[in-house]
Amino acid sequence: MNKTYIFSLFIVGLLLCCSLEATAQKKSTSATETDPDPDDFVMMDKEAVLDKLSLLKAFKYPDPAKKSGIQGTVQVHVLIGKKGMVERYIIKEGVHPLLDTAAVMACMKATFTPAVYENKPIKTWMTIPIIFKLGKAKQNPDEEELAKDEGDGYTRPKYNRADFKSKIEYPSDAKSAGTECVVKIDVLVDVNGKVKDVKETSGCPAILVNEVKRVIGKTEFTCGTLDGKPHEDWVTITVPFSLK
Repeated sequence: MNKTYIFSLFIVGLLLCCSLEATAQKKSTSATETDPDPDDFVMMDKEAVLDKLSLLKAFKYPDPAKKSGIQGTVQVHVLIGKKGMVERYIIKEGVHPLLDTAAVMACMKATFTPAVYENKPIKTWMTIPIIFKLGKAKQNPDEEELAKDEGDGYTRPKYNRADFKSKIEYPSDAKSAGTECVVKIDVLVDVNGKVKDVKETSGCPAILVNEVKRVIGKTEFTCGTLDGKPHEDWVTITVPFSLK
């Protein structure tokens, strides 16, 4: 075996060893990369950003909590991954299991833009307050509303409730039959204040639902706003029909 051949084998072996070592180091570095702790200081050029509208769309006030008058602010600490997804969460301040679960579900469905450091996305923690608040007159179903912090620059679509109620007529056939129900209809109001869609969610008799839809069709709405700009959003209209 000549010296040139032996030298060539040596060089190939050396390159192979270097390659394997580099791969092993890369795997080791990847394996040892850990998530930041919730209280860690993380260097970043840009903070993670929450898409508020996506959170509002994902938010749902649990009906059992509404009926029991449960309200408060849940503080959820979430770890935003490099792809803008919630990877972990911690409830920093809870209120009640019903509200805590609803708050976490809303955060998990929300959209985020990850934090950036040296032009690369990084993982970082963010605290999100989720406010659950009932209207002043909780005994009246049509007065129950989710109250958002005005500092968030968010307002819901609005309409003249007193005028709306004055136009509702209890159908005579429903009265004669002793039909009672609380009609709930979700109304999608576009950026021009026009009704874009309606969804009945209470399962009440059609004769009562149609009466509420009739009045909705004649009602003027003001669109909701987000950060001072008009945006399409839902508002729930609740009308109780009672013979008492």
